[in-house]
Amino acid sequence: MKNMRINLWLNDPSGPLNGQEAEVIVNKFVFIGPDNDTDGTADSWELAHGLNPNDPADASRDDDGDGFTNLQEYLDGTDPANPGSHAFSPR
Repeated sequence: MKNMRINLWLNDPSGPLNGQEAEVIVNKFVFIGPDNDTDGTADSWELAHGLNPNDPADASRDDDGDGFTNLQEYLDGTDPANPGSHAFSPR
């Protein structure tokens, strides 16, 4: 396996401070494929969930009315058509 350098930005204030080092161990990289509409969701995921891979506006919709956008559903690995697929409520 080849080593690679990754820049990591932390949003957690309890993490390392700017300039401090942190070790990150990655077990797997997943190629998500193309994103033709550049909305942050892979075309294959959009097609699998009935969204349009050429419409960037569908990422900001909340198709199941659970308070999470389709983009948030994609990033969280939940189902954008199932309002019960999240274990927590949106902020």
